[in-house]
Amino acid sequence: FTEPVQFSLKKMPVNTHSFESHVFTTMNWFQMTKPGEKIVVGVSGGPDSVALFHVLNSLAPQMGFNFVVAHVNHNLRPQSLNDKNFVANLAAKHDKDFFCLDADVVAFAKEQHLSREEAGRRVRYSFFEELLTRLNAHKIATAHHVDDQIETFFLRLFQGTTSTGLKGIPAQRGAIIRPLIHAHRSQILQYLEDNNIECVTDETNFIPDTDRNFVRNVIMKSVSERFPNY
Repeated sequence: FTEPVQFSLKKMPVNTHSFESHVFTTMNWFQMTKPGEKIVVGVSGGPDSVALFHVLNSLAPQMGFNFVVAHVNHNLRPQSLNDKNFVANLAAKHDKDFFCLDADVVAFAKEQHLSREEAGRRVRYSFFEELLTRLNAHKIATAHHVDDQIETFFLRLFQGTTSTGLKGIPAQRGAIIRPLIHAHRSQILQYLEDNNIECVTDETNFIPDTDRNFVRNVIMKSVSERFPNY
C-alpha cells in the first residue's frame, strides 16, 4: 500500500483476532473517521455491504461516529424490490435512518451511452454525494474489499490504464472511505456465518456478462485454481 498514513493510538477492541477488530484497525490506521462525524453507508443488501453495516454498527459507539443507510434500487432485476425492503427493514431494526433512490439505470445507460455497470456506479455515487450534502454528513462508506482490489487491478490491466490506475481502489478518496479494504471476501462471509447474519444474494453477480463479472468468475477462478498462492 503506497498511501501515506498516520497511526493514532485509539484503544483497540479486546479481541484483536475478531473481524471487527480487523476493521477497527484499518479505520484507525487510515484515520477514516473522527468522533461526531456522520457517515452515509451504502448498503445494497448483499454480503459485503451487510457486513459493513453490522461492523460499523458495532464500532460506532466506541469510535464516536453515527451513520445513515443509503440504498439504490437499480431496477435491473425482479428481486430488486425485495432487496430494497430487506435493507429498509435492516435499518429500521437498528434505528438507522434509511434513504433510497429508485433509479432507471437502463434508461440512464442508454441516454449516456454507458454500460449498465458503469451507469449503476455513477447513479450510486451521485446519490451518495447528494445525501452527503443534504444531510451535512462527513463521509461516504462503501464495502470494497481485497478481492475487489484484485479484480480492479486485472480489469484495468486488461482494459488499459496508467500506473496510477493499477494502484487499484484507495482506502480513502476525498470523503469516500472503505473500512473493509484490508478484508478478504472469505473473511466477510465467515463473519456473516459466525454471527448468523442474513443478507440477500444477487444472482447476476455470477453471470459473466459484464467485464467485472467475467474477471471475477472466469479469469480469477482460473488463476486461483492454477496458482493458489497468487
